[in-house]
Amino acid sequence: MSLNKQWDNQDFRKVFQFANDEKKHKKMLIESLNHHEQNELILERIKASLNDDYPTFLDMMSRVYKELDEDVKRPLFEWVIEHSDFKNEAALLQELQYYHFFIETIQNQKEYLHIITLQQVIENLSQANLQDLETITHYLLARYYFEKKANKNDYLERSHEKGEVLYQIIDAYFQHNKDYLIVVAQAFFKEEQLLQQDLINKKIEKIMHKATKKLDDIYYCQLPQETKITQLEELKVKVLHKLPIEPNEFEQYPLIHRFLQTLQQYLEYLTQQQPIEYNETIDSLPTQPMPDEQQLQLIEAFYRQHHLYYKKSQIIEELLENPFVIQFYQFYNQIDELTDCEEMIKKLEELILDIRESGLKNKEILRRLLSVAQKEVEDFIQSEEKEEIVEEPLPIPIQNTDEVMKIGKFYVLKESVEDNPVNIQKIVQLLAKEDQKEIAWLKSLVYQIGYDKVHAYLLKSPAMSIDNLQTIIQLDRSLRFEYQRILEDIEMYFRSSFTYFLSNKYDQKYLMASTYQPFYKRGYLMGNLFEDKQEHYDQVKLLRNRIDDEIKNNNLQIVEEYRRYKYALPFSTAAGIMTFGWMINVFENLNYYDKAEYLRCYFERLTPQTFWHWMMSLNNLRNHCAHYQSLYRLSSLKELRPIMTKDVDSNGYDDDFKHSSLFYYTLIMIRLSPNVFNAEDFIDSVGILLRKAGRESGLVDLLKDYSFPKNWRYVLENEKSSKIHLVD
Repeated sequence: MSLNKQWDNQDFRKVFQFANDEKKHKKMLIESLNHHEQNELILERIKASLNDDYPTFLDMMSRVYKELDEDVKRPLFEWVIEHSDFKNEAALLQELQYYHFFIETIQNQKEYLHIITLQQVIENLSQANLQDLETITHYLLARYYFEKKANKNDYLERSHEKGEVLYQIIDAYFQHNKDYLIVVAQAFFKEEQLLQQDLINKKIEKIMHKATKKLDDIYYCQLPQETKITQLEELKVKVLHKLPIEPNEFEQYPLIHRFLQTLQQYLEYLTQQQPIEYNETIDSLPTQPMPDEQQLQLIEAFYRQHHLYYKKSQIIEELLENPFVIQFYQFYNQIDELTDCEEMIKKLEELILDIRESGLKNKEILRRLLSVAQKEVEDFIQSEEKEEIVEEPLPIPIQNTDEVMKIGKFYVLKESVEDNPVNIQKIVQLLAKEDQKEIAWLKSLVYQIGYDKVHAYLLKSPAMSIDNLQTIIQLDRSLRFEYQRILEDIEMYFRSSFTYFLSNKYDQKYLMASTYQPFYKRGYLMGNLFEDKQEHYDQVKLLRNRIDDEIKNNNLQIVEEYRRYKYALPFSTAAGIMTFGWMINVFENLNYYDKAEYLRCYFERLTPQTFWHWMMSLNNLRNHCAHYQSLYRLSSLKELRPIMTKDVDSNGYDDDFKHSSLFYYTLIMIRLSPNVFNAEDFIDSVGILLRKAGRESGLVDLLKDYSFPKNWRYVLENEKSSKIHLVD
């Protein structure tokens, strides 16, 4: 841009917006400010931002003030001091200096967080020179900013702890106050220790939960005593090896202590017992008699009668522990046969009291019985209060008759009272007119695309002619094709770029120390790179199941690579057999630093949160199109809302179109499209389809039917142009 150019509002907005990020724009702004004949408008805008937009004022001034000519800087500083709370120039310079340090830190937080460790900070802080002190301060500031989820407003306001601490860290550096920085570092170290201990506790809890279950499974299984003893000893060795602590720490954890104590008791009991000849015909070796079959049938009949879910194994387990609870069910069964309502309520109240006095009301087998009895008493009281006459229910047929038939486990009246849901006549009524030709065309459409889809179109726009309906269906089909085409570009670009990024950064090949066989380290399989370890485990488990399925289906590529890598397939191969949603979830669970670095490389100016929201939205749209769902009037029926985000991109369109479903999807598709020329073809194709539909049918309303504003083409073209600018 020439220095002789007259600055208008739009020019200033663009320069002001990019000055913080683009070196050429920053240089241009400084030169324009120092060029006295052309700087009047810019200076006025900077002055206005002091009170109207203080963060923008700081963003601008903190980056350019050092390079301004004195005859420009001096009067500007004097004006700012006069119209602000700054007492003098030193206070203003300190604010700009501190803010510049803050912005530099948060923009490069990944680099600062990886350049040093907390242990190194604590060890070297007291002897650190000025350069080392700057690095340490950047590290502590970036860490606090990230872990506390702070933002620029926190720093500027300083009205609460976050902003105050951020300011104090920077102030400690400029004042060479190492003592404060040591306090901050020690606080981080304590938090890190607590977090590490919490992770250890969770891991131990998970290990011991599985181990305890396995312990009981071995002890109560149908195996010879010698085999049980061997398996229990092997279990002990395996579990203790998995624990992330030293043996001398075991006593500190009650779960471990309890497990070891129980295991030792089992071993002693099995060792002392006389060997029992194992017989496969023996169903079990219970210490007490199994519940009577009639008792089980009585309880199961109760659960079926009241539509309650139950586990037979749990019923047996609780009956073995407390055999007398069957008496409560027998009592209820007698109550259920009573015909006098008052007598029934009296007996139910006795039953409720007996269950409560038993002390076992929290047992599953009695909790359900207590709940049913209480509900029946409450229903009786409510009916009495309303003075309603309670009629005796009609007896439910238990076998087929002339009027009753059985469907599955349900008895129904043979005479159907509902129309068949696939009823052409139902949707014929939604048309603008009815005649035999219309009905014939409608039947043909139903056979072509399905009853549900035709019905959906007519519900969205009743009184539609058959011609308009066919036009809308054809338009929808063509639009879905165009959307799927560009969605495929985005998906493939994300798959390939993300797999390349993670593989190129972390994948390594080693040789086994014992066999010298190759060992492949894969970034996407490294649990320490992901925020939620359990989620990552579940994702890997899904992948392994899919690999097994592909091998069973004789996928030659997977079979060949499995022989070489086992389950450590290259990420590109693994991604190729998994869904788009799986890939998005892997990205979302990745640590923040790697996500941010990936986006800087491949999707500029997007935060991880925004990118994830957008990709999930596009995945939903992709599935919508793939299942032949309508794009017609999405916004009016709220069928497919994009996942919202608070972030606003550089073009500032988000707030305008967030409430227009399909067009907002379209806008973010153009933003994410890796190929500008394909994006241009998409815009042209959509324009042609919409114009053609408008000519063939007066029914098509861009805003109402597809949420497209009047200036939709201008908006998309502008977005495409900005992409070209970024590429250049």
